Amino acid sequence: MYILLRIGIFLTTVLFSINLVSQAESDTTEQGISLYIFELSGEIVDPISTFGDRLINKGIGLSGTALKQRAVDSPGFLGLHLSYHFYESQSVDYQDIFSGVSVNIRDRVSTHDISLGAIYRHYPDLVLGPIEFYAQAGLGLRWFYTVLSSTDVDIDESLDFRFLNNAWLITGGVGLGFHVDIKQSVLLNFGIHYQTGSTGSYYAKEDGLNGPDAIDYFRRNTSSLDQLIYKFGVSWLY
Repeated sequence: MYILLRIGIFLTTVLFSINLVSQAESDTTEQGISLYIFELSGEIVDPISTFGDRLINKGIGLSGTALKQRAVDSPGFLGLHLSYHFYESQSVDYQDIFSGVSVNIRDRVSTHDISLGAIYRHYPDLVLGPIEFYAQAGLGLRWFYTVLSSTDVDIDESLDFRFLNNAWLITGGVGLGFHVDIKQSVLLNFGIHYQTGSTGSYYAKEDGLNGPDAIDYFRRNTSSLDQLIYKFGVSWLY
């Protein structure tokens, strides 16, 4: 409940800020219709710097973006961006006794993150045939977490689920990308983004670590969580 409250407060603040900016723009804009862009993307995440030294596996994930043109004929768009990434996991199988019965159990430790933030995107009128380029910057909140799930393998029933680590981080980044026009109001979207932010604690798998428990394969680290994100997806223009 506390986590949902924090996310709700942050989202409300971001939406209110964007609404104020959009309202100020519309008050001074000639009458017309602003454009909206909605995007769904797949993402490959490449941890870099100290974070990359500790977490050697690339992440994969999904993201969604909603943008509104700041003013009619303006090259700038304001909006929200939400993303989820999975990084790595480790499973360990063992037997335990419940009520005198032997049960086959699988413990799985996995690392994830969720980011939510406001973004500004600028289209610099750089067009090559069906390709149009853009640059963007963003600021938001990032939740990097590690969870343990226990499952009865024989009947595929969840026995336990709990968080082993939660890191709440202020995050920001910049990126470049381009659209490819494939159909009226439908575009392919490609981009590369650099994401950084405040320092946080996290678990990362390390070669040579092992033990009877799944968490024994991980080491706890603290650093800035810098990464490059490669995106590919579809954009809809309204």
